[in-house]
Amino acid sequence: SKRSQSSPKTYIPDSIFENFLEINGVGDGIANNDSVFTSSIGLVTGMTLPLYVADLTGLQDFSLLSTFTCNYSLTPIIDISSNSSITTFNFQFNSNLEKVIVNNSILSALYFNSNSRLKNLEITAPNLLTISGIGNSRLNYLNLNSCGQLLNLTLPGNNILDIEIDSCLGLTDLDLEDNSLNYIDL
Repeated sequence: SKRSQSSPKTYIPDSIFENFLEINGVGDGIANNDSVFTSSIGLVTGMTLPLYVADLTGLQDFSLLSTFTCNYSLTPIIDISSNSSITTFNFQFNSNLEKVIVNNSILSALYFNSNSRLKNLEITAPNLLTISGIGNSRLNYLNLNSCGQLLNLTLPGNNILDIEIDSCLGLTDLDLEDNSLNYIDL
């Protein structure tokens, strides 16, 4: 049965993002109208977006999203603090990405390699994070003291000067190759 026009919708201004959702059956059945049914996207658990998405507005309504991949995006900021179900976050090769905000207590894997403008990575409350790959970006400071379960940390090719990982007691693999370290708090 066709949903009524009064069903709650989520605003998706990026045409590539909206088209992807329409093609995959979680839109509202109307191409290029910048919106999808909130109830449909709320059931999505895994998503790999196509290339060149520039605006992730609407992502906050993917309430069951557990695995999210968005490589070769054009967005400058990604904020998944509203996506509390994400356990694996893969966001690589994004030339415009400058800032990432992650506030998620069940996040277990984070991959942010080759984001040439990424300077600011805010990771709070990821107490289950076990794998973090953030290489070949422009990070200069990283505080992972809330990541007590962190096992693997790969940060080669950044501009890291200071890093705080003294609460990462389970850390078994650490790669800080090609950084400019002044201070490391183990």
